[in-house]
Amino acid sequence: MTLAWSRQASINRHFRWLVLAVYAAILPFAAWGLFHQWSAYREAEASAQDFDRFRAALTAMEQLSIERMATSQWMTQSADAQPDDHARIDVARRALNARMDGLGRSMRAPACRSCDNLIASFDAARSTLADARARIDAILATAPPLRSVDGMNDAMAHLTGTSSQLATFAGNNVSRSVQHDPDTVRYIYAASFAALLRDQAGQLGAQVSLALADHRRLSPDELRHIEQTTGEIRLLDWLSTTVVQERASMSDALVRHVDSTYMRDGLDYAQAVVKQNQEGGQHTAADQFRQRYIAYLAPIATLRDEALRLGSATLQADEGRQRLRLIVIAAAFVLLTSFLWLVTRQFHRKIVLPFVAARRIALELATNHAPTRPDNARYRGEIRDLFTALGVLSDNNQRRLELERERERLIGELRHAAETDFLTGLLNRRAFHARALQMLSESRAAGDWLAFTAFDVDHFKRINDTYGHEAGDLALKKLAELCGETWRTEDLVARTGGEEFAAIARIKHPDQSTTAARRLMERLHRETILTADGRRFSMTASFGVTVTCPDDAPSLDSLLRSADSLLYRAKERGRDRIEAAPFQQDLAGATDADRRSGL
Repeated sequence: MTLAWSRQASINRHFRWLVLAVYAAILPFAAWGLFHQWSAYREAEASAQDFDRFRAALTAMEQLSIERMATSQWMTQSADAQPDDHARIDVARRALNARMDGLGRSMRAPACRSCDNLIASFDAARSTLADARARIDAILATAPPLRSVDGMNDAMAHLTGTSSQLATFAGNNVSRSVQHDPDTVRYIYAASFAALLRDQAGQLGAQVSLALADHRRLSPDELRHIEQTTGEIRLLDWLSTTVVQERASMSDALVRHVDSTYMRDGLDYAQAVVKQNQEGGQHTAADQFRQRYIAYLAPIATLRDEALRLGSATLQADEGRQRLRLIVIAAAFVLLTSFLWLVTRQFHRKIVLPFVAARRIALELATNHAPTRPDNARYRGEIRDLFTALGVLSDNNQRRLELERERERLIGELRHAAETDFLTGLLNRRAFHARALQMLSESRAAGDWLAFTAFDVDHFKRINDTYGHEAGDLALKKLAELCGETWRTEDLVARTGGEEFAAIARIKHPDQSTTAARRLMERLHRETILTADGRRFSMTASFGVTVTCPDDAPSLDSLLRSADSLLYRAKERGRDRIEAAPFQQDLAGATDADRRSGL
């Protein structure tokens, strides 16, 4: 069975998928909560901005009422009016223009996401205002005696229409705020009713002021309009009172102040002036009426401003709460993500990676590879015990591997000792026989020629007798050394007896069969051996060479016998010579060029 890393079964890979699954299950909900709270905060922020535009629209209505009062005063002036009187209407117009310009810029700001539907109504209000002012300027350009009452009433009606459009625009601005925070609704209603009350009261004052300036009685239509305006004033006052009484945070004193100052004194004063005008009694000057009447309007503006302040504070507080919640949820999201990352990282580092490392070490132990030594100091508890056990197994495995390598080395040495001659280092007879059989089989399959050479030292007994057995050993060692320099590493050379040797070599052509033998014979002619006592001697050798043809299939023993017989023939014919197989005997007298063509 082959042990290897299994990608499919890797705990590390499975853990990654598990972590991804956990993140996929938890983080989307956390992200959804964060996004939901971000939307709530943006909604609260947009509501506060909408309320600011609502407040600006209401204050613009008040400024329009001031301009309307100044306009009615100017249109009813005599021909000898002073320049300061004209400057008063210019100041009122510039103040209203500044507020309208501010409103226009806020609606066209990129932060206003709901202003696209409001721009049209705002532009319509500005267009109505411009048309009313054009009519008024046309009337002012006419001499006072020639000014038409109907024309002045029509111009003032256009200003009143602008006020209605601004009121509608203001209500549309806070629709988002009403939906977002119902608690703000009553403040918005109180401010709206107070602003409308202020506007209606201003309209009533302008209507009465026009009649007083012309020193004429009010027409039935004007009386009916005044009665209608008075009814709307009383309705708006009742609505304001009802809304204020439902909110404990708004003081009833504001309502009582409106009731006592305007609804009782101011409205009664206007009605008394109208009655006096109709009965033809003592005439009240228009300037006197305007100055006194405007003073009664201050509590209405105070009630409106208090409702606006409370509404703005409520929305700002809600915006602050939403911002705080957003910060808390964002922090919780970051902490949750960090916690998950830290837990998974620690689990991966403390549990998964140790098991992966333990798995790797176990596989290395199972496959007899040198395992990586685990660092036990990095771990605690059962993991440390596991790596301690693996460390013991690793040490045991290492010692086992060392013993196996030592055993293999000893076996190799024993094999080498069993196959080689202890004196010359050449193959012994048994190893030579086994390898020669293999070489013969391979040559037959490959179609190679083989040259078998048997040789021994001439008069070896004489060397031993003359120079001693130690000199004989030196002679055999020298001959083995020259054999290693003569034959190739892939050839076989062996000591088959006392002074007897044999060699087998692959050759390309039978003519090369005696080349190695001749080379060795020539080397022996040049070599001398120094004995231990300082004497020198030389030696010669006789050779018997036979060749096996790829087409033949002789046995190894027959080849060796043939080579031995040729060796004996060489000894019989005088030694220090080479005897080859009968069909190669002519090679014994070959020229030097022929010999150099061999190996």
